[in-house]
Amino acid sequence: MSSCLKVSLLFLVLLGPCYGQVVVITTPQIDVKEGDQFPVKIKLMGETSDELSVVVRLSPESDPADFEGTSLAWVFKKGAKNEEVELIFTTKDDKIPEKNETFILELLVIKGPSNALVGDPSKATVIILANDDAFGVIGFADPSAKSVEELIGKANPVSLTVKRTQGLFGSARVAFQFRFQILRKK
Repeated sequence: MSSCLKVSLLFLVLLGPCYGQVVVITTPQIDVKEGDQFPVKIKLMGETSDELSVVVRLSPESDPADFEGTSLAWVFKKGAKNEEVELIFTTKDDKIPEKNETFILELLVIKGPSNALVGDPSKATVIILANDDAFGVIGFADPSAKSVEELIGKANPVSLTVKRTQGLFGSARVAFQFRFQILRKK
């Protein structure tokens, strides 16, 4: 847990009784692969005097096309105290090569006591990692073995073509080694 988050949570624990119920996101950054599920943890600081309904939603600036649904809700029951829950979001696997994509999820109180507050952090940054071979697949154009007849004392060139398929982004540096075997006539 980051030191900034620890200080924020300590501040909220100390001030919770003054303000009533405070809810925060305790997973402010999440890296996820396309098509995977991931948890967003929210924590209630203090005790609820009535039911407290919250929602974690994809911010309006974020494109919803990469998610199964754009929001999840939770209800803290009356009397709940210092409770932490996980809401499970799912990303879509669209089979389109993409670089890292960044999205923002935000926490909102939608119903509850008048002294219920959203604390800090109230947002989570979700990064869907580069996927579907965004930077390409590198290989030899002709993957079959090459045989060369060596002429002693002369150059023996071998031509190989390296190709990049499917890549839409950036450049690629390719390193490769030759494996050879010396055969001698008997």
